[in-house]
Amino acid sequence: MVTEVTEEKGKCVNEKVSKRLHMIYDRILKRLMSLSGKVVVAFINGLYGTDYPLDSVVTYVSTEGVKKDLSDTMSDVMVTINGEHTYHMEAQMSMDETMVFRVFEYGYMRADKSKGNNVLTFPEPKIIYLYSPVEIPDEYTLLLNFQGQGIFKYKVKTFNFIRTSLEELNQKRMILLIPFELLRMRKILEKDRSHEHLEALKKLLMHDIIGTIDENLKAGNIELSDANQLKDLTVKLYRHLYANYEEMEVDGVNELLEGALETDFDKMIKEYEQKIKDREKQVTEQMIEKMQHQMEENIIRMLHKGMSHKDIQECLMVGEEQILEIEQKGNV
Repeated sequence: MVTEVTEEKGKCVNEKVSKRLHMIYDRILKRLMSLSGKVVVAFINGLYGTDYPLDSVVTYVSTEGVKKDLSDTMSDVMVTINGEHTYHMEAQMSMDETMVFRVFEYGYMRADKSKGNNVLTFPEPKIIYLYSPVEIPDEYTLLLNFQGQGIFKYKVKTFNFIRTSLEELNQKRMILLIPFELLRMRKILEKDRSHEHLEALKKLLMHDIIGTIDENLKAGNIELSDANQLKDLTVKLYRHLYANYEEMEVDGVNELLEGALETDFDKMIKEYEQKIKDREKQVTEQMIEKMQHQMEENIIRMLHKGMSHKDIQECLMVGEEQILEIEQKGNV
């Protein structure tokens, strides 16, 4: 009995962790899909093998729906290109055989919203596996058994990100997924955060991620705003994956990497804050100089009136040295 309760608690904990992780990656993917239109179109072309012009119109489809039990559900991303073809993308961290059922459900909700002339048009789906230790099938098949009419196949293709090289991502211009390159070190650093592995992480960040973003920016494949968002989301994903490890803090990796991943907006804020500090320092120095000059004039005036050093000290709260210094300047 105790064993069953413990196993049940462990199952609940794992489910909560899995759900939290899905939400994190789901949000990041949604942010990435909000990059400029040409980046999204290039990504669709690379993911689905299409050839849309980069100036094609991208329309984001609402993915909110309500099940029969009134619970909310939300698929990852649906976009329509040029008002004609809709693509449905689901992001997963690991193998999930039930995913094909959810994809079909989301697809049906979309088809039901846009039904007309007795036709249900489903979006074209694809499951993006970001990280999976096991082999991912090229596609899933869901059999739809319409009794009296036969069995129909609903196919959902997959994309295995972690098995896709950086060169292929660049070649297919799927720069949108570049922050997820951080996942390549995830399992390694969970087990061993040696100096060698930390150096590999630095190389991954500086060369594979930041270098790729900067190269695509120079080539005109992405806008400056895209580059800033990609770097910003890389920082957020890094913080989630690695920033809490003690080795990162002790070795100064967090500070180094966050500095390297600093966006242009962050730099502008720092420059603005520094200008304010410099101005405040300048004003303070001017005020001190003005006060000192005023004090000197007051001492000179009192000495001209024949007041003793002791009286001036008590009146102005100054030292004997300051009075003597003014006398030695020959101002009196």
